[in-house]
Parts: sequence; C-alpha cells; structure tokens
Amino acid sequence: MVEVQRGAKTWIAIGAGELDGLFTQGRTLAEIRQRMIPDAIATLKNIPEDSFEVEVRVRVPNFDAAIEDVKRARAVGEEAQRQVQGDMAELVGRLRRHGMGVRDIAELLGVSHQRVSQLAHGKAS
Repeated sequence: MVEVQRGAKTWIAIGAGELDGLFTQGRTLAEIRQRMIPDAIATLKNIPEDSFEVEVRVRVPNFDAAIEDVKRARAVGEEAQRQVQGDMAELVGRLRRHGMGVRDIAELLGVSHQRVSQLAHGKAS
C-alpha cells in the first residue's frame, strides 16, 4: 500500500508494509499515480512496472471527510439519475402508446423532443 499526501508544492508518496522504504513525489496527482509510483515500485522490487497492482490511498488532511462526502453524494446522484432515466423512458413509451406526440411529451417532461425520440427508441443513456 502506498499513501499519497500533498506536500508544499508536490504530491508525496510513501510506501507501507511490503513497500516500506518507497518514497517518490510528483507535481500532479495523476503523475504520481500513473508514473512515479509504478516506477518507484519497479525500481525498489526490481520487477517490471506492468507486473503488479498497488493500492494507493490519497489523503488530503482537513479535506478527507469532505472529499468522501462529495464522492458519496455523486454516487447517490448518479444512481438517482439512472432511475430517473429509466422512469422517463417507461413513461415516454406509455405516453406514445396513448397516442401523444413527441413534441407534446417533451413539453410535459421539460426535455427536448430529440431526447424524447431517443427514449422512445430505447436509447436511454
């Protein structure tokens, strides 16, 4: 496991457990995750970079709880969005079978007529 924290101007990665002794840093979080940590592990263990997976835990003191709250809220929102899309597609189908036009359905639901057409043809994404 590697723990990553923000330093003064860089991200710092420190290994733990079997990766004790690992230390590297990078300018961006993406750089440290995608390039610096794999390179440091490969060098430390003398193994190819594509021969392992590593758990990376990112910590941002004073912000960890807020970051997790936002991630959880996004997941809930995404699930709600999927549910709404399914419900809307089902309702569009029912309204179309009832003889209602695409533009009228769009007006009722507050979406574009193109979106209603997509939903009527099973393109819910």
